[in-house]
This record gives sequence, structure tokens and C-alpha cells, in this order.
Amino acid sequence: MIHSAAGNIAFAHYPKTAGCTMFQWFTTAFPDAMHLDPERPHMNVRRSLRFMAGPRASTVSSGLRLLNPADWLAPRRQRAAVHHSGLRIIGVIREPFEMLVSLYEFWKKTPADMEVSPFIASSRDGTFRDFLWMAVVQKEMPKYEEFFDVGGPAWANTRLIEFSALESGLAAVCAEFGIHGTPRLERINAGGGRQRSLEDYRASVATMMINVRSHFRWYYEHGVRLAIRGGDRRAAA
Repeated sequence: MIHSAAGNIAFAHYPKTAGCTMFQWFTTAFPDAMHLDPERPHMNVRRSLRFMAGPRASTVSSGLRLLNPADWLAPRRQRAAVHHSGLRIIGVIREPFEMLVSLYEFWKKTPADMEVSPFIASSRDGTFRDFLWMAVVQKEMPKYEEFFDVGGPAWANTRLIEFSALESGLAAVCAEFGIHGTPRLERINAGGGRQRSLEDYRASVATMMINVRSHFRWYYEHGVRLAIRGGDRRAAA
């Protein structure tokens, strides 16, 4: 999570949801922006709030790197008391299957000599079916509702933007939050080379699509309607 104390605002980065683009915008809009933990830019909201309770924030890192997916999920411990004082959180959510294809193709390029988790290795060394099995059957991929701590202490001030309408959605959130200036986003780390079509991927794992919908049920039943696309300033509560 990237946090601005001056703006009392943060960006929680779920993997493959325009993180580099949002990172650039956020650090430009809020010069005091800091990563709560530069080694874990994909920390979920609940763990990030615990970090805010202690003196562990440090200056913003120069970029994002591959992480062990275990860093995305906080242990299911009793929530610590955190004085977040109305902290506003911005996040981006993306159609899950599209997001998984993007993550698979990103991890597929991981250098062969790099030591990685079994989940990342399933992309680099295996098939899309291998990766998808670990993601949604073995549940290695965090669910959106867990990552953004739906119903948690900062949920009322959390705004989730639809990935496919990023610029207009962010403009609507900025207008609601009183952030001056029209956000200008540059497309960064959009994936080099040409991806196979989503339909090709769906055909290759047709019997597992039910597992994708089951694992990401919250998105398909609630998140897709809550996501802000522009001109829609509804809270995510």
C-alpha cells in the first residue's frame, strides 16, 4: 500500500490492476507518498492498517517487483486496533479471468534462474491450466473481498475503480474526495508482446471456468456493480 499522510489517502495495489500506472499518478498527486513496506507493495488492506499502527513506514521505492504471493494475505488473526482516522483508500478491480491471464503471461517471463514460489513457478514452468488450478482451486490467488477487507474498518471510505474505465473512474473518485486536477494516466507495464485471446484461454480451461466464478463470486455478484466507472460516485459500502 502507498500512503500519503498529508492527503490521508492510500492506494491498495491488487496484482495486475494497473498498479504501475496508479503508482505514478499517486506519487505525482501526493509528493509525500510512502510505501508502508517497499518489500511488499501488494499487501492487503488489513495488514497495511496494522503497519500504519507502528513506525514501519519508509520512503517510497523506485519500482515494483515480483513477490511471494503469501505476502498478499494477512493471517486470520484478530484485527488490531488501528487509528486510521477516516483514511481514504483507492483500489482497482478487474474482471478476474482477464486479470488471471495477464498475471500468467507476466509470470511466464520470470527468469529460469530466479527462485520463486510454487505459484509463480506454475506459470513459468507449467501450463495455464496448472496456474489456474493453483489460483482458484488451491486458492492461492486472494479474493477481492479479502484483499480490500470488505466490511472492515476502512471499508466505508474505500473506493474501487473498474480497470476497464480507469481514467474516468479515477476522475470520479478524485472529484468525490476533493482531489484537485484532472488525473492524467500513462499506460505503463501493459505487457509487452501480443497476448493470446481470452477466448483461446477460456477454451483451454473450459471445465474450470466454474471454479473461477466460484472463487471470485464476490466480484461477479457485488464488486462488478460497486466498481466506479466514471460519473458514478457511489461509495463501496
